[in-house]
Amino acid sequence: MSHQIKSSQERRPYVIDNLPVRDFKSKTTMKFFHKQPTASFISSLLMGLLLISTLGALQASVVVTNTGEAPGPNTVFIGGPDDVDEFYNVAPNKKLAAAFTTGSTDATLNSITLASVLPVFADPNPDPLFPVSGLVQGAFTVQLWNSVSVFDSMLDRDVLAPGTQLESLGGTTTPNGSATYTSIGAALAPLTSYFLVFFSTVDKSVFEISYTTSSEQTSDDGWTIEDISLHSFDAGDSWLRTFQPGVQRFSIDATLAVVPEPSTTAFLIMCIFIFILCPSFFKRLKHGR
Repeated sequence: MSHQIKSSQERRPYVIDNLPVRDFKSKTTMKFFHKQPTASFISSLLMGLLLISTLGALQASVVVTNTGEAPGPNTVFIGGPDDVDEFYNVAPNKKLAAAFTTGSTDATLNSITLASVLPVFADPNPDPLFPVSGLVQGAFTVQLWNSVSVFDSMLDRDVLAPGTQLESLGGTTTPNGSATYTSIGAALAPLTSYFLVFFSTVDKSVFEISYTTSSEQTSDDGWTIEDISLHSFDAGDSWLRTFQPGVQRFSIDATLAVVPEPSTTAFLIMCIFIFILCPSFFKRLKHGR
């Protein structure tokens, strides 16, 4: 009588999560379970889906902009640290600041885009008694500052002003039109005001920044461009409101950390619970009961 010897590979029972499966109701069932991933693999897959769901909620976009609004009628000039006082609206160490407020979620700053920044080489409002000459190409700089609350004696109330510098944004130092300046990924807190500070680092250089008197803006998640424009004549130690009405025309691109929908998170957690914390359910599934 012939005696058939099965190989060890053939005799080895199917194993799911280190539990041997010796009794299958049919070859179809055996084939089905042979092709199924183990519980540990399923749990890893579900955890990955949960991570992807969270990462997928990170959305990079323009969160607020007023660049589509009509410019003017006013413009503002910023100058380098040693500009002549006679130049229109320019004084030594002048810095200009514009404020914005974030929305309801954490965010990462990507970039800001100014609608128009132009170099100025001649006084647009020349005074024959005080002619201005010798203006040179400047080095335009954009910085991100946090905000502090200070008392304004003229308004008799607390107002926002730039506090301390958080970072210098990267971009061209010689803009001639629209210009974008990128962040290293500054973290922005929810419902918090920040300032963009503009200035030139080259003596006797001047830039003109486009303004708008419109209060209209397009925003996401409650972001706003504040109706405030400040300037400093002492390198940012103190700040004053600019005389002309309006704000600079700019947009902000940021990545918002959006919380995943509760239904999606709940479903993934439920699946993980079933395949990890309920082994009895998985055993019944293996045996087809």
